[in-house]
Amino acid sequence: MKKKSNHTLSLIVVLLFLISACTQSKNSKSDNSLNHTVSADSLMTEWNVAWNKHDSTAISNMLANNSVVVFSTKEKLMGADTIMTNWVNKNLPNVTNLKTEKVSSAASSEMVFFNGTYTLDITKNDTVIGADMGCFTFVWKLQNSKEWKMELLFFGKNPE
Repeated sequence: MKKKSNHTLSLIVVLLFLISACTQSKNSKSDNSLNHTVSADSLMTEWNVAWNKHDSTAISNMLANNSVVVFSTKEKLMGADTIMTNWVNKNLPNVTNLKTEKVSSAASSEMVFFNGTYTLDITKNDTVIGADMGCFTFVWKLQNSKEWKMELLFFGKNPE
C-alpha cells in the first residue's frame, strides 16, 4: 500500500505543478519570440554528470533558491543552501556510478519534469561498500534569469 501512496504522491505533486504552469501561461503575456523550452533529458544528463564528477558547484547552480527536496521518509529540506549543506555535501563524496532511467517526462516553455528510477554505488576510500536504488521526480522551472533551476526533487523507494 505504501508503494502506491509514494507513486500517487509523486504524481499528484507533478500534476499540481503542471496545472500551475498552464494557469500561469494562460494568465501571463507570452513572448513568442523567445522559446525557452529545454529537453528534460538534457537537464537530467547535466545532473548525472555533476554527481558522477562530484561537482558540488554544478549541483548548487542547478538548484533554485526555493528548492525543496522530499524523501520517502517524509524528511523535507527547503532552500538551496540547506539542501547543499544537509544532503549534497554529506553524500556527494560517497556516491559513484549514478545512473537514471526515464519513466516519463514533459517540457513546456516554463516547466520541465522528469520521473524515473536511479541506481548508484556507495563508496568509502574508493571502495564500493553498498548500493542504493529508488524512484524520483524532478521539476525544473524557468527562472526570471532565463536559467532552468530545480524547484522540486522527490525521492521514493524503488517499486518492486
